[in-house]
Amino acid sequence: MKKELFLSALILASATLFAETNSIVIYKQIPQGIAKEIMDTRDDIIILDVRTKKEFDSGHIKDANCVK
Repeated sequence: MKKELFLSALILASATLFAETNSIVIYKQIPQGIAKEIMDTRDDIIILDVRTKKEFDSGHIKDANCVK
C-alpha cells in the first residue's frame, strides 16, 4: 500500500511540475525518477496531495500539502 501510495503521489508530482514564464504556465510531464531527484535536491518545490484528508493522514510524501 505504501509503495502504491508513494508511486501515485510521485506520478502526481511529476505530472504537475511546471515552469512559469511571462505569466504563462507551462506544464511538463516528467518521469518518476526525475521527479524524485528534483524533490530530493531542490527546496523550491511544492507537493500538493489532492487525495482526501483521510487518505493523506494514512501516509504521504514528506512535506506534502493536503489541499482537501
